Amino acid sequence: MPEYYSHKDIMDENPEFKCGDTDTLMKLSVSNCGGCTANVGLLKRGKFYVANAGDSRSVACLNDGSTLALSYDHKPDNTEEKNRIESAGGYVSENRVNGNLNLSRAFGDFT
Repeated sequence: MPEYYSHKDIMDENPEFKCGDTDTLMKLSVSNCGGCTANVGLLKRGKFYVANAGDSRSVACLNDGSTLALSYDHKPDNTEEKNRIESAGGYVSENRVNGNLNLSRAFGDFT
């Protein structure tokens, strides 16, 4: 098998994915797949809206050559993020959520 797997590779090599064996699916997914971070932007009626999840950054390049940060990294050691994690019953240890994940917001991560 290749070092990195596409979703198609995993599905082709594991019939559990096609027949809905969710227990096996989850076990395979944890060992073969990672999470994802993202940035999105929307320009509407002269306003620019930006959202992010994870440690992806949005930066605007201004006409004068300077830059403007439009987002911030979702890191567990950020006070606001740490408070959110702890109020949801989790903990931050060594800048990791529940001692494992090194960012406080992401999607598609089973770990």
